[in-house]
Parts: sequence; C-alpha cells; structure tokens
Amino acid sequence: MKISSSQNANFKFWKELKSAKSIRESQYFFLMGEKIIKEFLSWPEKNPSRKKFELTAEIFTESHPSVTSSEINKYELPNGLFKELDVIGTGFNLLLLKYTSFEKFNLNSAPQGLEVLSPLGDPGNMGALVRSALAFGVNKIILTKESCHPFHPRALKASAGASLLMDFAQTEESFLKIPIQSYDYFLDQDGKDIFTFAWPQKLRLWVGEEGPGISELSAKNPQQILSIKTQGVESLNATVAASLAISQWSRNQP
Repeated sequence: MKISSSQNANFKFWKELKSAKSIRESQYFFLMGEKIIKEFLSWPEKNPSRKKFELTAEIFTESHPSVTSSEINKYELPNGLFKELDVIGTGFNLLLLKYTSFEKFNLNSAPQGLEVLSPLGDPGNMGALVRSALAFGVNKIILTKESCHPFHPRALKASAGASLLMDFAQTEESFLKIPIQSYDYFLDQDGKDIFTFAWPQKLRLWVGEEGPGISELSAKNPQQILSIKTQGVESLNATVAASLAISQWSRNQP
C-alpha cells in the first residue's frame, strides 16, 4: 500500500511512536537499522526472544524495497515522509513491532541473580546500560516511573539490539518512593569499593542520575553504598559507573 499524505491515520500514529509515552501506551515501536533488522528476521519463530514480539508491518521507500517475506502489512512512503519516521537516519526499511507487556514489578520481591533498578531518562544512557547488563549476565532491569522506554529508537540504537533480548519489569512508582530492602545497593560516593566488595550472588543495584537524586537514598542507608574511586573527576556517568559495577559482580560469581 502506498501512503503519500501526512494526514493518513497510520502515518499520524507512526509519528507518535517517537515518544516513550506513546510506545508505552500503545505497546508498538519501530525497529530501525539494517543490521538489527536482518538479525531479528533471522531469528527462528521458536526463539524465546522472538516470541515476545509480533511483526505487524514494514515501511519502506521505492529505493529500498521490502525485505520481509512474511504476510504482513507493507507500506511504501515517499522519501520525505519516510525521513520523518526514520528519526535516527538509518536510511533502511522500518519494522513495526508490537511487544508483550513488561512484567509488573513486585516491590517486595527478592532479587534473582543481579537485578538493576533504573530511572534513567536519557535514551542513550538507557541503551548503553541495557547493552552492558546483557553482556554481564544481569537477570532483569526494573524500570521506574521516570525511566525512558528501552524500545525508544535511540535507546534501541545505543543498546545495539540488546533491548530485544533483555528482560524488563515495570513499576509506576517513582524512584524515590520504592521501599529499600537489605539486598538493595546504591552507586554513590564514599561507599564500599566495588573492586574489593564481597559481591553476593543475589542483589538489586540501584542506578541513579542527578535528577532522581540517589544521594538522598544512600544517605539514609550508608551500609548499602558502593563506590568507584576516581582521580581528577568527582564522579562518572551513571551508565559507565553501572557498567563497571555490573562487570565486577559478574567476575566475582562462581
């Protein structure tokens, strides 16, 4: 089907998927980028990760014909309209996916392995965190009310596709209102050095950024602070710090 007008109902809906709010409410998102799309299409239908997503449509231009063989809806757009959807400038076809709702996070549940609780609102930081989490064996990422959606186009790009493979849970609670348990740890200054800390197998790591104010939480729980000693800078980017901590946890597991 060819679409040539920006007033088309489908096109209007697709444009809204540039926001995390629309992705969360509709449970639709765009998969962008030639490499990640071809990897996704190569997954067998029985692949557990593949089952989490329903491929509903492909969108392309005359210069980049369809790449899917599935019997799905296919839409051809003129270059101008296509570029409005291709927000990260891949120049390649787009796949419209519908995902299964994230698990609702039980605030009182004990962690299984390492779980990361994140309020990160920046898509680039979120994607980078997911990529490190998958690489080092994190069991689950818990998204708070403030979190960017991991299927936001820029988050997916930064994750190099890891967001499609990661398990997520969602809570509508704000970061500062989640009850703190004995197995919760925070990355902040003046805590236990992550390189000498006796890492338990099961814990929940809280990753904060300047906005949500993790220092407010860690000040009330000084025995649960983990830190990374630095030279020349006061602190590290939240995602860099979390990646170092996650890597160190992984190295200390049996």
